[in-house]
Amino acid sequence: MTGKVFSAEADVRRWLEAQGWGAVWWFENASGGTFGFPDAMVACDGRAAFIELKLAHFEAQGLVAEVRNAQKINIRKLRAAGMVARFMAGVAGTRSVVHWEHNAMVALGGATGQKVQMKSKYLVTKYEEVREGFDVYKSG
Repeated sequence: MTGKVFSAEADVRRWLEAQGWGAVWWFENASGGTFGFPDAMVACDGRAAFIELKLAHFEAQGLVAEVRNAQKINIRKLRAAGMVARFMAGVAGTRSVVHWEHNAMVALGGATGQKVQMKSKYLVTKYEEVREGFDVYKSG
């Protein structure tokens, strides 16, 4: 899906900007700066999608990402309000990008950080690869 192997979340940000899905607004200028609001919004032709970007990786259990509880809550609230909102990650060491819903994760423990911005490792139990023709504005 991309010409470069993902090694940092910044690579995923550059990938998102290069997709041509519309204008991109970045909400998070520094890690933890938005108390869980998604990193970006993409908008075009009266449609919008909120995206929380991650760098995920494979462990023995499967695909793993570090997620703050507030991020899960905010994606869920946006979805409940009828908005398109999802997690999207570049898979470390690959050229693949995947996306998943807020309820497709199981906590693996190992929480770190302060209470408000507690970050935990999650096993992503159901995800799909972002392929050519992917509609970022389609829910689900």
